[in-house]
Amino acid sequence: MNESTRPASFREAFYRRERRSIPLVRQFVREALLDWACEADLEGVLLCVSELATNALIHGVPPGRGFRVQLTLADMLRIEVHDSGDGEVLEVACPEPEADGGRGLVLVGALADAWGVRERDPGKTVWCEFAASASKFVESTPCAHHLPQQEVFRMSETNQRYDVVVIGGGAAGLSGALALARARRSVLVIDAGSPRNAPASHAHNYLGREGIPPLELLAIGRAEAADYGAEIIQGSVVSAEKLSDGFRVVREDGSAVEARRLLVTTGIVDELPPVDGLAERWGNEVLHCPYCHGWEVRDRPVGILAVSPMAVHQALLWRQWTDDVVLFRHEQPDFSDEEYEQLAARGISVVDGEVAALEPADDRLTGVRLAGGTVIPREALVVQPRFTARSAVLESLGLVPTELTMGDHTVGTYIAADPGGATDVPGVWVAGNVANLMEQVVGAAAAGLKAASMINMDLVTDDTRRAVDARRAPFSAEAERLVTERVLGDRRHGLQETR
Repeated sequence: MNESTRPASFREAFYRRERRSIPLVRQFVREALLDWACEADLEGVLLCVSELATNALIHGVPPGRGFRVQLTLADMLRIEVHDSGDGEVLEVACPEPEADGGRGLVLVGALADAWGVRERDPGKTVWCEFAASASKFVESTPCAHHLPQQEVFRMSETNQRYDVVVIGGGAAGLSGALALARARRSVLVIDAGSPRNAPASHAHNYLGREGIPPLELLAIGRAEAADYGAEIIQGSVVSAEKLSDGFRVVREDGSAVEARRLLVTTGIVDELPPVDGLAERWGNEVLHCPYCHGWEVRDRPVGILAVSPMAVHQALLWRQWTDDVVLFRHEQPDFSDEEYEQLAARGISVVDGEVAALEPADDRLTGVRLAGGTVIPREALVVQPRFTARSAVLESLGLVPTELTMGDHTVGTYIAADPGGATDVPGVWVAGNVANLMEQVVGAAAAGLKAASMINMDLVTDDTRRAVDARRAPFSAEAERLVTERVLGDRRHGLQETR
């Protein structure tokens, strides 16, 4: 099948920059691949496989973050692109070598020859693997000339004003973007690519996605939002300013876009106490939330590092998951008699003295070393960070972070908002940890959805107001211009263009 006879719908839809989402690529590739594979058209199959792989590598997630895109064509072909840990891998397999007269086997062998890659299990299931950086892979594919490298991560040049710009692409931001895109709003998500839970291996208590790696959850969320037309780009926003009819958002590279409304989901930063080895093991054996990690350390020796008045509460809470809990008083004042009684009743030991460092072995925590040199064996250590809102963009709009305190202790900072996420600046909403320090992933996603529904209703109200104003002013300057163009064309005000 040559260039001129390839399905126009496939080519036109795929090559429109604003519709390069992975689900759409799968849909369009499947349509073309079915025809070309059945015709044993190697050129067409090469194009389809290359389109899928190139799009996944460029528009999926950044290298090294873990992703998997798969397309299966009956028993003939299975095409998969994923991150192997050492680089991106393209695998093309024939699940049933005898199916359809062995046509799939022929195609996979031809693909291996065309790319000059190796086969695995010849005569049974043939795999060809291609591992390289995304840029090198793009250069080697037949469709590379259709995807200029300078356009890969750019937003649509035809749309520099959006209904909503979402700043932050975590669970809250992507959930909001998905809902707004489904509401037929133009949405741009700008994500700095530094999710708070990146160090964690799995996310928990997310119904239907229990135990999913956090970065995989975000990759799925990006694909789902993009499938409905949301645009997603990587970059940091340095400031935002209020305009007469919306906002101007400025990125770190100096580029700017405008939006009618803003949804800010930038999250928080976990500031850890200065103990040697603590930051290096954060998200592994250094933990905070029992509902996120308690099950994984059940029945194991757990330590609690006291850094706030909530230390006793933490120790009593973690006792639910293990009966081997040690509370390190560290630099905190002595506990009350009532607190000591509660700890004793639950079999929780208290260790006095400053904690100096963590003791790892074979890349695992084995103990907690005190300033005096004593090492207390522990396999996990719980610490309460200071939660600081990533609020620079919001502060540029005049919003001031609010401190959350418990007694004389500051737990962290957040941006105050109403239950729907609306802030004191009209047109600006917040969701997720930037507004609620204790929110877990599933709660952040719910908050993003709620804020999105409030934003859409606000835009509906604004759209209705504008429509009513236009209806009440039939002889407005804009209406007169439209009538003049329709009736007189180029002969406005009695003048006609002459050549």
